[in-house]
Amino acid sequence: GRKLVGAFDGGAITSNGGVGLLAGADRRIGLSSRFAACFRDLRDGTRITHTIADLLRQRIFGLALGHEDLIDHDALRHDPALTAVLDKPGDALAGKSTLNRLEHASKIDVDRHHKFDHVPDAIEGVYVEVYALVSRHRAAVGGRTSIRRRERHVLSGNATRDGGSGAMATGANAHTPASVIATPGINPSRACLRQI
Repeated sequence: GRKLVGAFDGGAITSNGGVGLLAGADRRIGLSSRFAACFRDLRDGTRITHTIADLLRQRIFGLALGHEDLIDHDALRHDPALTAVLDKPGDALAGKSTLNRLEHASKIDVDRHHKFDHVPDAIEGVYVEVYALVSRHRAAVGGRTSIRRRERHVLSGNATRDGGSGAMATGANAHTPASVIATPGINPSRACLRQI
């Protein structure tokens, strides 16, 4: 007779197969590369394993896959699908401590471990650039163009500047949506942002 053998070790498997679609979309619109241009990396260049663009892609993809907590990256750093789309198959991605330093880029002068700096206004501008890109794409493929007449669009982003305390911002520093007044013939990425 035949011998039936069951194994449940599974090898290197993942439940994050959708990350391939996310990576394709990221390449198409350049989201992570646009965000990476808003940062300065002050680490010793000879010792860098994970570029800012890689760190941002790892964090953005992790968030999109439902992994909101940095501690999730202790397991995600070995995920075969995520390492493949970040062009590091078989290698480990960044751990939670490195990603934490990126998220606290505002602490650049606080201690020796924080070597990432950022330009908050440039980060906010990425929202407008990507919005304009998507609007142009939708119009080009026959979708409803976003700008047929003068319209008001709200781009919602977290523009908090709480000094890097890690606490939720309140009052004047709380979540501040931006308003873009879009007019036919004017590129929305050059439109003026105003707080609502």
